[in-house]
Amino acid sequence: ALAAGAAGAGAAELMKNLANRCRDEMDKRIAKDAPEKRLLRALLRTDDDETKKTILQRAFEPKEGLALSFGEDYGKDAAKKTQEGPEVDPTKFIAACQQLIADFGNIDDNGEPLMVRINQIAAIAETVATELYGDVTSAREQQDLMWNEATTSVFDLEAAELAAEQKGEQMPWHNDSYDGKLPDGFTADQAGQYIKKVGGG
Repeated sequence: ALAAGAAGAGAAELMKNLANRCRDEMDKRIAKDAPEKRLLRALLRTDDDETKKTILQRAFEPKEGLALSFGEDYGKDAAKKTQEGPEVDPTKFIAACQQLIADFGNIDDNGEPLMVRINQIAAIAETVATELYGDVTSAREQQDLMWNEATTSVFDLEAAELAAEQKGEQMPWHNDSYDGKLPDGFTADQAGQYIKKVGGG
């Protein structure tokens, strides 16, 4: 079509758009349960850094949903906006990049290893994620963030383990003898039912 000159330009553009649409549909089927892989495939086909950044922003930004009320609640707040997660989790995307590098990073990609292009995509992704969610500079800060959101920091658990080891003690999860032990005040009957003793008897 391109050899036909101006007359074939429209046909060439149509075929290019059709091929891109076919690739997008194949990506949806191949990576149905792994949106991070679908995103990575789309980015590997894109040469322009600004286009990559736009695609990543759309994938990483939190989405808003719409919750409709029915029944007794109908009419009060018939439609409420809800905050939903991003289409692609940035940490899962980076993990997909790392996995692709581990599996195919040394394959030739136009004269250089594929890992070079994947690392460039990962750098753009990190920039976009930082713009959207802020900068968490260390694993400790990430764990502290999780702690403040009512989860346990692995660094705090590690500190407790080290303190116990220095005293010559073990944490309960390191000692199998705690597996059958009941908390104070509890006993088990012959049927294996747990009984809590209350009062003096």
